[in-house]
Amino acid sequence: MTRTIVVPCFNKRRRLDGDRLLAAAREEPNVRLLFVDDGSTDGTASMLESLRSRGPDAVDVLSKPQHQAKGEAVRSGLLAAFERGAEGPGYLDADLATAPSETL
Repeated sequence: MTRTIVVPCFNKRRRLDGDRLLAAAREEPNVRLLFVDDGSTDGTASMLESLRSRGPDAVDVLSKPQHQAKGEAVRSGLLAAFERGAEGPGYLDADLATAPSETL
């Protein structure tokens, strides 16, 4: 069973601790992170692509062409997770207000 954790991102290049999230996901063999870039304009998209290239075993990226708000980013991510066969997807804020260990 693969569990997908959706992480919505909008202009989070400076606030997203991608390395911490990647390390946490790698500790859980059946967890994948799905970062949803919600039309960021600050370089978040390239940062997420770099994260995916460093952790293809644990990271997916869904890019939205324009900003549609956090709720839509979460909804899109959850739908994509189910379409990719995830069981029991979850959600985590990009600013890590909740520790990854609580969600993963």
